[in-house]
Amino acid sequence: MMRQLRLSELGKYWQLGRLDAMLAPSLRSNVRASSNAVLGELRMSRPWNPLQDLIVLQDRMNRLFEDATQRHAREESEKSDELDRADFTPAADICETDSAYSIAVDLPGVDRTSLEIDVDENRLSIKGTREIEESNQHRSERPYGKFARSFTVPGSVDQANIKAEYKDGVLEITLPKRKEPKAKRVEIKVT
Repeated sequence: MMRQLRLSELGKYWQLGRLDAMLAPSLRSNVRASSNAVLGELRMSRPWNPLQDLIVLQDRMNRLFEDATQRHAREESEKSDELDRADFTPAADICETDSAYSIAVDLPGVDRTSLEIDVDENRLSIKGTREIEESNQHRSERPYGKFARSFTVPGSVDQANIKAEYKDGVLEITLPKRKEPKAKRVEIKVT
């Protein structure tokens, strides 16, 4: 007489080699094929590991954010093609005093006529070209070609009075602050 085996018992008997002795010869081949499939599934299942699930979730979220930032970067690059075409970015210093902001950009060897300075929607843009005569150079360390630099202009700047001066290879841009009326102290009498 054959008794019914639970799936867990089937696995134990199969691993111990006792399953063949318990079954009739005609059923052995069918049970071997099906139990191999079942045991394969049993071996593949693992205990739940919440840390592993969190790591997988973090990887998926990272991929999602990477895709989003790459898409955003592509859109930004389409908007600002002129910055993508720049060959180099000149060094700049930004200083603030009580009355103005000052931006000093190092542009040695740049012709004054090739400079283009614009303020548009609170963005200060500086563009230009540094051209170097072609010669039989052995070594070239100075950057040349098109350059572009962009700065955000604070809301406190009086954009109508921005001034620029180019002297000795340094472009000095002065962004004066608006003169805001000082608050007056008013004494209110209580009656």
